[in-house]
Amino acid sequence: WAPNAEGAYVVGDFNNWDESYPMKRITEKGIWEGFVEADKFSVGSLYKFKFKNKGRDIYKADPYAFFSQVRPETASTTYNSRYKFKDQAWMENHLQLCFCVFICGNLFHRTILGAFRIS
Repeated sequence: WAPNAEGAYVVGDFNNWDESYPMKRITEKGIWEGFVEADKFSVGSLYKFKFKNKGRDIYKADPYAFFSQVRPETASTTYNSRYKFKDQAWMENHLQLCFCVFICGNLFHRTILGAFRIS
């Protein structure tokens, strides 16, 4: 949730921490979504959300990440879950493998890069 952000990005070691993956504001209340193709990262990749506001760059860790770096570092990390999801039929009906981030505390979020497929 970033209602005052002028721009938002998914950044990480998979894109040299640059703004090549902009996020899209999906509500006027400050909910953003972003996508990163699964072949852009690997297990243990580091990532954060970058917000622009009044000329400043603000980096935030994923509040729903299962793993992150140890202090003083603060990036979230990807991993392979051992959990066996039972939604394979649903997943097979969606074409594009992506990383989907919803910056909102009450939306469903699997914090594992590559877990979402969208059409």
